[in-house]
Amino acid sequence: MPLKALFLIAGTAVCLIVGYYFSIYAACGFNPDFLAINACTESGGRWNYESRSCEKIPGTLLEPERKVIIEQP
Repeated sequence: MPLKALFLIAGTAVCLIVGYYFSIYAACGFNPDFLAINACTESGGRWNYESRSCEKIPGTLLEPERKVIIEQP
């Protein structure tokens, strides 16, 4: 594969990654805690801007069902 093609593929990957994180940064109002805000909201919480902490909201995140396997002799 030509060297130019490798640089273009690597450059495209870098642009996509930078664009992804910039879009999260912009969506969070250019707040420096944008990664923590994103993790908080994805886990079903609410970000408190005054205390800079994640507040969990009961009942917003459903736990996956756990199957209990009973072994019979």
